Amino acid sequence: MAIMIGVVYQKRALPIAWLVYKGKKGHASAERHIQAFEKLVPRVPEGSQVVLLGDAEYDTTEMLVWMKENTAWEYALRTSPQINVEEGQCQQAIRDYPLKKGGLFYRQEVGFTQTATVTLNLIGWWASRYDKPIFLITRRQSSITPVVIIVAAFALRLSSLTRKVEAFIFIKAIYPTLRVYHAY
Repeated sequence: MAIMIGVVYQKRALPIAWLVYKGKKGHASAERHIQAFEKLVPRVPEGSQVVLLGDAEYDTTEMLVWMKENTAWEYALRTSPQINVEEGQCQQAIRDYPLKKGGLFYRQEVGFTQTATVTLNLIGWWASRYDKPIFLITRRQSSITPVVIIVAAFALRLSSLTRKVEAFIFIKAIYPTLRVYHAY
């Protein structure tokens, strides 16, 4: 099995850090992902603005706590609608937020998981052409806008790496100094 992290550069995703290990097919543990990111950290120039785009296997509490404690990276990570979040005194599954086809919601300062270990932003987006919505989490004090995050959501939904890179290029057009890393 392999975990690979690439940087988007000139319309291509270039692998710059990876971890190869023996294991069963499926989601890797948070510990494995952290091992891969520990290889990436020394390769990122000091002071770089980084956005990590990843699928739902990157939204573990351990992973989010590690990123908060070890990096200043932004992130837009897909998350599961079954996860419970806390907003004020209310605790509910993400899927229970009102969201209709063609709609969008953006919540700030949401406690992630039943223990609310990490506070972050939550975005729900249901594009008209899709059967189901997509849910994303971002760093609490994120400087990236919801529009860019929606482009990231669209990119994460794409199956072709080339199409994902094209969406990331759009993000780079808005934030030219941004380094966009894709974990796959």
